[in-house]
Amino acid sequence: MKKERIVFLDYLRVFAIIAVIILHVVANDWYGLKVREFNWNVLNVYDSIR
Repeated sequence: MKKERIVFLDYLRVFAIIAVIILHVVANDWYGLKVREFNWNVLNVYDSIR
């Protein structure tokens, strides 16, 4: 008996992998910026999406 793949779950897995990569890249620079600068706010939005 062979189980069929659920394509939606494959897409969800790809999205989760990309989200984790973006989170790690953002967190690398986020702590080095001054609070309330434009770049800090942009990185904060990306970090908040997770």
